[in-house]
Amino acid sequence: MLAELSRREKAANVKPDPDIDVYMKAAAMEGQEASVVTDYIIKILGLEICADTMVGDQMLRGISGGQKKRLTTDTVIYLLHISMTIAKLPVFYKQRDFLFYPSWAYALPSWIVKIPVAIVESTLWTVITYYVLGFDPNITRFFKQLLLLLLINQMSSAMFRFIGAIGRNMIVASTFGAFALLICFVLGGFVLSRDNVNSVWIWGYWASPMMYAMNGIAVNEFLGHQWRTPLNGTTLGKTAITARGFFPYAYWYWIAIGATVGFTIIFNITFALSLEFLNPFEKVQASVPAKEDDDLGAVELSTRPESEDESNRNTKKGMILPFEPHSITFDDVTYSVDMPPDKIYKAKDANALPHPHHKK
Repeated sequence: MLAELSRREKAANVKPDPDIDVYMKAAAMEGQEASVVTDYIIKILGLEICADTMVGDQMLRGISGGQKKRLTTDTVIYLLHISMTIAKLPVFYKQRDFLFYPSWAYALPSWIVKIPVAIVESTLWTVITYYVLGFDPNITRFFKQLLLLLLINQMSSAMFRFIGAIGRNMIVASTFGAFALLICFVLGGFVLSRDNVNSVWIWGYWASPMMYAMNGIAVNEFLGHQWRTPLNGTTLGKTAITARGFFPYAYWYWIAIGATVGFTIIFNITFALSLEFLNPFEKVQASVPAKEDDDLGAVELSTRPESEDESNRNTKKGMILPFEPHSITFDDVTYSVDMPPDKIYKAKDANALPHPHHKK
């Protein structure tokens, strides 16, 4: 493909940009595709000076705060969805344990109410980028890409909700979510083409939602009219598709539609099942607050990790009670209250008095 491109540039007397020309030739070298793309992204983010530096944590010094922000730029939507899901879980667990509603009644609206927002986001993104980036001007392909991006939006949101529900706190969810995204992106056909994926990891390629999404977008664009130039017994568009290991058939667009819908349903079902059967890592305990007023019998509910050390507990005001509080609700209860004897006698004496309007 590069040889044909070079021939056409010479025939049209076009002088390519030196940086782009070097990048394309380096990326086309056998076995260098992934490393060149990775180095290019690192350079764009301004992280080349810390390419071999550990990220670090509270105990180990690593890259700076600004470098961490640039490193995590692509995970803002990821961090946002998961953190919102985890923030709502404590209230949900309390209401679930009190049998307010089943888990599916919480999971289903979490999906449905976000569909209008997803439609607006996908429409704005497609309108802003489609023709500006020079995609195929056919209006049918415009709406097909809009539909696919909308379904990808729904699938990714469902996946992030599932990760948040199964992780239940930010540490576990971030670790599990990072591994899941690594599998999706690395084995999805963008970083590594299908031909470069090891046979041991080929299952990750077929299980990655990103692979189906990218294949659908690729065939929707490269099988368009402006990519039908003949090249080596095929077309330029099909050559571009097969160069990355994708499948150059029009029906793969509908396979991508079906796959994204299927992954969306699967992630939402697993999200509901996680809400139903998983419990929080933290334990609910009762404490009596140390107050000077008369409200000494009030009981507070505090959520504390079971692994919290004794020194941290001593800094809290109040006393930890050795039991877990429960609430009991009664419905349609009939009861009576016995009246004290002295009240009964007073009532009889009151009835014996003459009525003020009666005359003897």
